[in-house]
Amino acid sequence: MGGDTRRRGVSLGGSAGFDRTHQGDAITNGLSLDRDAEEQAVELFASNLPKAGEDFLARPMVPNWRRVRSAIPDVLKRLEMAVAEETKRE
Repeated sequence: MGGDTRRRGVSLGGSAGFDRTHQGDAITNGLSLDRDAEEQAVELFASNLPKAGEDFLARPMVPNWRRVRSAIPDVLKRLEMAVAEETKRE
C-alpha cells in the first residue's frame, strides 16, 4: 500500500507543476484558469486509475484482428507497407 500511496503523491505532486505552467499560459493568453477545479480534476482522475487498471487486467479489452480489419479494412496492407519502409531504412 505504501508504494501506491507514494506513486499517487508523486503523480499529484508532478501535476502541480503543470498546473502552474497552465496558469501562466492562461494569463499570457488572456484566459482564466480555475486552479482549484483543475486540482480536483487531477485528484479525481488519479483516484480512478487504480480501479481502471484492475478492471483492465481482469478483462483486457484488446481487439482481435477481425475487429481491427473491420474498422480499418486495409490495416494489413498498411502494416506490410510500414514494415517494408522500415526495412529499407535499415
